[in-house]
Amino acid sequence: MALVFGALLLGATAGVARPASVGRTEPGFAAITGWHVLPVGSLTGPIGRSVSTANVAFSRADLGSSAPVKTAAALPNAGILIWAQFQATGRPAMDRGFPLRRLPLRLNQAAVSRNPEGFASPGKVLHLLARAHGYDIFIFIFFGSPKPSSAAQAAANTQLGKLYLPT
Repeated sequence: MALVFGALLLGATAGVARPASVGRTEPGFAAITGWHVLPVGSLTGPIGRSVSTANVAFSRADLGSSAPVKTAAALPNAGILIWAQFQATGRPAMDRGFPLRRLPLRLNQAAVSRNPEGFASPGKVLHLLARAHGYDIFIFIFFGSPKPSSAAQAAANTQLGKLYLPT
């Protein structure tokens, strides 16, 4: 497992915006210009995976962590962070809480939220639930501003649309 995390950290430490997971065998975000992607595995394989993408560099404290807590807390006014968590479907009681959606996901499908436990983002927080391609998906979108501009919302929407799931 250490080798996997080490390989992921090398790309993130260098600040390289790159597609998460070559061959797209795991959920992730395709990086767009100006955005960074931090894929993080889990100890249980594809269940409980997470990936984050931001238009700011990730805090060193978040490298190797499944929750980008420090990056969210340090978001500048124009900063945007998207944190997605994935779990394989197949648990009916849990699956019911995730509405069926088609990709690409859109910002207008998200609801205003509070900071999740352990987070202290300075701005607006949204959450989005979805079930697609065999995954229950829980996404938080953090903005550095309490009132993100239309340009910031459009940028978040564009990056959210770059979410991919293995088929």
